[in-house]
Amino acid sequence: MTAPEQRKNILSLLDEAQKSGARLALACAQVGLSKRTIQHWRAAEDQLVDRRVLTHNSPSNKLSQAELSHLLSVANSAEYGHLPPAKSYRDWLTPAYF
Repeated sequence: MTAPEQRKNILSLLDEAQKSGARLALACAQVGLSKRTIQHWRAAEDQLVDRRVLTHNSPSNKLSQAELSHLLSVANSAEYGHLPPAKSYRDWLTPAYF
């Protein structure tokens, strides 16, 4: 992802290179971008911001804070603290444990 200021700078440098007679594909190769990326940037030049949605949805089965703290306390207990997760997980699968 490129910052809007960087995009403006790159586009102005590419414009200057093209006015000097350079081909767009060669100038893009020097900058390290594809010709298609520059075409996308120019098509949306008025909106040089990232259009991705920044909301992250939590999964429906995410552990609550209480469940997570309980799990960590059990995992770090004297009984399971020295074991790798794969071995302690086997014991936790029994419904009576929790």
